[in-house]
Amino acid sequence: MSRAGQIEVQIRWRSGVITRLIVERYRRGTDSLKTPGAAVDRIHELASTLNYAEIAMRLNAEGWHTAHGRSFTSQHVAYICRRDGLARGTGNMRLMPKGDPEKIH
Repeated sequence: MSRAGQIEVQIRWRSGVITRLIVERYRRGTDSLKTPGAAVDRIHELASTLNYAEIAMRLNAEGWHTAHGRSFTSQHVAYICRRDGLARGTGNMRLMPKGDPEKIH
């Protein structure tokens, strides 16, 4: 019996023998490019004191690059902050609990 995230394949041969194989199901995004984890951690550190543009400038000065090898922009930093639940602000960011009704503009 297969489990969540797995696919079970059974082959019944003419001889009556059954061959069973279980493989992991492909997960969307597994092969996609990702911003380096250390850069994301750095964004989280800086988010409490700097705004998006300042964070992008700091990351670029420190030599970080996006998943596509480009320089960081305020838009890219903003996306990561929203994705990870960091409230928008200018040096006043905080982690937002999941389900917080506060809108992010």
